[in-house]
Amino acid sequence: MSDNNKTTGSGDRRLSDEELQSIKKQLLDSIYADIGKNVVRKILWVGGAIILALYAWLKAHGFDWTTNA
Repeated sequence: MSDNNKTTGSGDRRLSDEELQSIKKQLLDSIYADIGKNVVRKILWVGGAIILALYAWLKAHGFDWTTNA
C-alpha cells in the first residue's frame, strides 16, 4: 500500500505528509493575516487618538486653524 492510500482502522484515508504540510501552511498564512490586520487596526486607532489629543491640546492653547482670522 502506498503512503497516499493508507487507511485507519475504521477505513478512513489518512492524509499524506504533503497534504498535512499544505493544510499547516494555509492555517499559518490565515493566522498571520489576522494578526497583521489586528496590528494595523491598533496602529490606526492609536494614531487617530494621538491626532485628536494633539488637536485638543493645540486648541486649548490658542491654536485653532479652523477659524478664518
